[in-house]
Amino acid sequence: MKIKKSQIIGNTLSIMICAMLGGSLRYWLSQVIPLWPMLGVNLSGCLILGGLTFYWLERKPLAEWITVGLGTGLLGAFTSFSSFTLDVVKMTSPGLVWGYVLLGIGGGLLATASGCYIGYYLGTREVRR
Repeated sequence: MKIKKSQIIGNTLSIMICAMLGGSLRYWLSQVIPLWPMLGVNLSGCLILGGLTFYWLERKPLAEWITVGLGTGLLGAFTSFSSFTLDVVKMTSPGLVWGYVLLGIGGGLLATASGCYIGYYLGTREVRR
């Protein structure tokens, strides 16, 4: 299936605009919540992305420019694996490092799975009505 140029341009613009918002929100939160801000950002991003993905799978799909804008753009810029790994490198205590890594990865998997379940539940619940 060939994608139209206008669709590529629309998707790209949506990602760019939403990424500006997601990155700005991440920066703002890092200034407001100075203690381990990326952990909270990444866990909440996992929960939201999992929830939205499964919600959209159960409901009538949204326009592609909306899903890529929110998923890749907003949440992709909001969460950041590179910032997570930089936080790990900056830590000086081995105990903190391992706790942060385990919470980040394990918590991320748990948050994503929880979000998927919530999104699926909400999506199928509304469909049944």
